[in-house]
Amino acid sequence: MKKYLVGLVSILTIFGVSLYVTGCSSDDSGTSSSSYSGPGSQWNVTLNGDNTFVITRADTVGGAVVLTVNGTYTSLSAGYLKLTVSSATGTDAPAAGEIAYALNIPGFVFMLKPMSNDGEIIPMITSGTCPTSTMNLNWMVTSHEASGQGADLSTNKDLVGTASFNGSDTMTLPSKFDLQGNSLTAGDSMAGTCANGIISLPDDDANIWLSASGAALVQVMNGSRESAIVAMPQSTLTAASDLDGEYYGILFNEAVDENSESETAPIYMDVTNGVGTAGEFTDVDNATKDTVNTVSFNFASNVNSPANGFVSGTLTSGSDTTPMTCQTTTNVNGSGKNLMFCVGVDPDNYTNGSKDELYTVILLSK
Repeated sequence: MKKYLVGLVSILTIFGVSLYVTGCSSDDSGTSSSSYSGPGSQWNVTLNGDNTFVITRADTVGGAVVLTVNGTYTSLSAGYLKLTVSSATGTDAPAAGEIAYALNIPGFVFMLKPMSNDGEIIPMITSGTCPTSTMNLNWMVTSHEASGQGADLSTNKDLVGTASFNGSDTMTLPSKFDLQGNSLTAGDSMAGTCANGIISLPDDDANIWLSASGAALVQVMNGSRESAIVAMPQSTLTAASDLDGEYYGILFNEAVDENSESETAPIYMDVTNGVGTAGEFTDVDNATKDTVNTVSFNFASNVNSPANGFVSGTLTSGSDTTPMTCQTTTNVNGSGKNLMFCVGVDPDNYTNGSKDELYTVILLSK
């Protein structure tokens, strides 16, 4: 039942968005400035070594800044960063003193969830440089154009796959898979000129953000709806135990009624030999876990499936089960930490509904 997944939902809200940070600097507080960029329509964040941050937003890529937020951040024992607004100007500016919690993932930057009816997670990566080396990546979507439209998203919908960048100007998608692991028609190619780490594709109404660290983001507009594809370096797992550890992260669930409950939550997952137990942090500042209302994810038998670096299996919530697939990166950016980015259909929606509402989860090991 949905109540177990909905029970994970506790909002992290700041100036109308929920914030998740990745890839600061060499330590939690940082010793130098780091800058990141990503879709939505263009967000930028700079994390400074003196524990201050600056966030800006433009309505279009390269457009005029319509929002600027300044503040400070501190590290928490749960693994998150805590961001506090000092000042802000522009559209939907927050008040001084407003707080958000952030996820610090080395090499994989900011994630935003606009507070709107279709506010899926929006990620950001290290900004400013066009890679000159080839990259092999795994990807997943943060939302699908058919979400909430009555179509079964658990089968015959390309939610995960592999990608290749040629080191210059072209991204191709050699493979696509649905949540059942079925192979779908692939071979898409996206080409354009890279400038400041971004390839703009006006004919396709899309943009590609690239990072020398091996991450990539694709922003796609489906009418008025904006969604993102998140891609990370492809690797091969030797066993399910490669992912053992204590994880903390963020859940976004489309099935939640945002008018009465929060779609986004700080969560944990403890993983041993391909079985994870997940729940909500009831007190993020003090790392207090809810160990009663939990869900479980079993991927022990599906390592490197549907492709190398992925794990897939079933998420169980109460009496309901649903397929879930995660792209994984071990020792992400040399940090010694593992990253899991997962997608699935809400368990209650899968068992009792139209199977048309997704959830996404990003998790980082401690």
